[in-house]
Amino acid sequence: MTNWLRLSILGLWLAACVPGSFGVWIEPPPPPPPELPVPAPFESAEPPTLVPTGFAGLEAAPSVDRTLYYYEPLERWYRYAFNRWYEAFAWDGHWFPPEQVPEPLQDGPLSPP
Repeated sequence: MTNWLRLSILGLWLAACVPGSFGVWIEPPPPPPPELPVPAPFESAEPPTLVPTGFAGLEAAPSVDRTLYYYEPLERWYRYAFNRWYEAFAWDGHWFPPEQVPEPLQDGPLSPP
């Protein structure tokens, strides 16, 4: 094999190892989605007083916050903050975005009772 052929093969092999050669492009991963703000837990010495809302299983807790609700069928608390609903297992617990909002709350917070 001649030196010219050896150099040609070596050059092609090296070019194949270089990213971006021969139309190969490595796309960087997309940036992670921005984290949603999460409201702070409520702090109070007394539990909220629940008031019926007119929707089956849904009660409001205006003594703590006018957008705090308890949904008895799921045994979950719901709170409207930062233009979206949040869910918690306790009224003074840590809030997280729910997978699904109960039907009475889907259109936004109800009027205070």
